[in-house]
Amino acid sequence: MINPTTARLVIIAFCIAVPQVAVWQLNRRTDIAAAPAANLDVSALPMQIGDWSGTNVDVDPRLFDRTGALSMVSRSYSDSSGRRATVQLTSYTMAGLMVMPHVPVNCYRAHGWTILKDDWQKDDADRRFRFMAVENAGLRASVVYWYQLGPDIFDNRDGLRLSLQKLRRQGKAWPPLVKVMIQVTDDISAKESKSPVPELDSEIYKWILTNS
Repeated sequence: MINPTTARLVIIAFCIAVPQVAVWQLNRRTDIAAAPAANLDVSALPMQIGDWSGTNVDVDPRLFDRTGALSMVSRSYSDSSGRRATVQLTSYTMAGLMVMPHVPVNCYRAHGWTILKDDWQKDDADRRFRFMAVENAGLRASVVYWYQLGPDIFDNRDGLRLSLQKLRRQGKAWPPLVKVMIQVTDDISAKESKSPVPELDSEIYKWILTNS
């Protein structure tokens, strides 16, 4: 006959173990689903994108460590007409990612920029992107940004959640989450809200989609 105390301990141990097994199984499925994300290195973004030629900008290793990112690249691109754009890409695996990477609007505000405009826009191919117009001490800039998971584009945690739910239903592996930010200084049209570099940002979107 089983001692009542022993029986209670067995039940308690079972109640603890079952949820832990479920959590382990969920974490394992998450790790497997997110594994392909580790294969994307955004520093492999081409130096030449159409008419745009890029040069690397050094990234502080401490910044990279703080982001918890898989890979990161910062580039300065210029075209034959002399236009310049700063491009920053950061990739994350969904396994272990507990919060959305910080939103550019918060980062700009924290560094003293005034947000003149920040809303959704679409390019000629009906692809969405965020357009932000900013100003700091008389200096103005246009910023195009988005978060990308495969073909999906969003700007907040709800968008990420919906995209992941769709992938789960489809039984597909999870691509990396890539944060894209492109800034063009002294090239701003808050009224038109157009991307100042449509040919550059559309090619970056396609490159991420192809390599995810």
